[in-house]
Amino acid sequence: ATLSASDNLGNTAVATHDFEVIAAPVTRLGRVMVTPHPMRDSASFSFLLDVAAQIELRVYTVAGREVWRTRRSHDGRGLGLIVWNGAGPERRPVANGVYMYTLIARPSATGSPPQQRSGKLVVARR
Repeated sequence: ATLSASDNLGNTAVATHDFEVIAAPVTRLGRVMVTPHPMRDSASFSFLLDVAAQIELRVYTVAGREVWRTRRSHDGRGLGLIVWNGAGPERRPVANGVYMYTLIARPSATGSPPQQRSGKLVVARR
């Protein structure tokens, strides 16, 4: 490609650069949402992903203790959904409070780096 430029005094410059376009899948993990928020009994984690990938979702207390983890396959056709029933390690409901989550997408295609999104959610049971 050749780029030509000039300034308002008429000075010009020309630069030529060679490059190669490589078709490779680009992982785009986006629109991660938790509904309902705050949650009572369960929460749905939805996301958009444009490539096939292994998905891992982790939920932590604010102190960093993991209370739930799951792994799923995603086919790369856009919308993904994971439902958490609000249960902790002993399969009992977690306490009211603030929790952190991390959603990690590890693409099936070689050469694509993992994508990660983190956020918080509130558990507010009556």
